[in-house]
Amino acid sequence: MEDDYASFVGLMDLAMIHGMTFGEIAEYFNEEFDLEADLSVVQMKNYDRSKKYSELELPFVMPSPNMPTTESVDVYPVTGYFETFENISEGRGTAKPFQLIGAEFIDSTQYAKDLNELNLPGVKFRPAAFTPAPGQKVEEELAEGVEVYVTNTDNYDPVYTGLSIIKVINDNYSDNIEWRDDEWLAQLTGKSYIEEDLKNGEEVENIVEKWQPELEEFKETRENYLLYESSNLDEEQRESPLSNSNTIVWTIIGGTILAGLGVLCYIKQRKE
Repeated sequence: MEDDYASFVGLMDLAMIHGMTFGEIAEYFNEEFDLEADLSVVQMKNYDRSKKYSELELPFVMPSPNMPTTESVDVYPVTGYFETFENISEGRGTAKPFQLIGAEFIDSTQYAKDLNELNLPGVKFRPAAFTPAPGQKVEEELAEGVEVYVTNTDNYDPVYTGLSIIKVINDNYSDNIEWRDDEWLAQLTGKSYIEEDLKNGEEVENIVEKWQPELEEFKETRENYLLYESSNLDEEQRESPLSNSNTIVWTIIGGTILAGLGVLCYIKQRKE
């Protein structure tokens, strides 16, 4: 992460899709960023990190009012990037927040067709039309766009998918979209070049390639903090945060639970 873009949505270096439990990420923060917290992690019994959240037989508790279901949690790392636009709704103010993307100027049928033709793994798109509630972007206006369906959490890549659906909109509607002027995408991703690359029509694979060295370094560091084994992941899969089918759930909920540790990081930085 670039230091200039540390904010309340991301204070320290951490992969957006990290595939770690609360305890694992707490120990990661405490050690890697020298928080010196008096931390003790009580390990879960019989936990298998390869299981999907729905297989854990636990009730789902909303981590946010705008994430009312596991489906909305699954797509948040994809569509959360749309917060960077002033005039494109990410589904807030509807019954399916973050599952819907739309704006007045989008042709929903063509947009869905263009996205499905990308053959992105583990995800499909259907044309959709919706009207966000008052107080939200595109409020009380008919927005056309797509509904995002995650069909296979084991092989879809949320970050690549999210940048791809932005690229298609930018390629087709660059004269219509309004980017926020506070570099919000840079704050969400920690990278200043992503917005500029997308505006310039750069291919998503080239953008993603830029942070691969950092990602590989994170994967190696992450191994030091994994507390639980998996019953059905081979060594290659274990090394990839995306192979963990709990990845999306832990990413969103973990970020909320560990806000206190994030504050400690910030306080320590200010003191230094």
